[in-house]
Amino acid sequence: RAFGPTGGFIAGFATLIEFVFAPPAIAMAIGAYLNVQFPALDAKWIACAAYVIFMTLNILGVGIAATFELIVTLLAIFELLVFMGVVAPGFSWSNFTAHGWAGAENFSGLALSGMFAAIPFAIWFFLAIEGASMAAEEAKDPQRTIPRALGGGIVTLTVLAIGVMIFAGGVGDWRNLANINDPLPQAMKTIVG
Repeated sequence: RAFGPTGGFIAGFATLIEFVFAPPAIAMAIGAYLNVQFPALDAKWIACAAYVIFMTLNILGVGIAATFELIVTLLAIFELLVFMGVVAPGFSWSNFTAHGWAGAENFSGLALSGMFAAIPFAIWFFLAIEGASMAAEEAKDPQRTIPRALGGGIVTLTVLAIGVMIFAGGVGDWRNLANINDPLPQAMKTIVG
């Protein structure tokens, strides 16, 4: 309502796209990560199993799905902090700044391809933030809790994203991590073997 019918349509359409594409994308990412760590497991079957779990949780109810998401979020934050702590001793600013920015060599230093390559991450950022807004109907005091949730979510995501980018990019040649499905475990592997 705040942005009128056109703004509402755009936000609603973005949310629709998210709900159609995000669960399969998350399931495929889970499958890819587990397949890299456990090659005997087929990534597609893991993804299918993860998708069925997500679907079942949503069918069972918002409360169960929200609790599951909260637990997974807390585990993810903990794991990202552990990642940064493990790779921090191997961090080198010269590694992080080596070879310029991704895509800079293709567009005379403008790094346009790097900006376009970042669009999926902007979509993931939207996905992570809009969950707080979607919970407004279930919140006891939405006027107070939703702005706090949105602000806290944005700050948390920004700090963790910058930390992961800097630490992962500074442990070795970041180009080796740029096009793989599991950059964080591979960055840790360069430190701990």
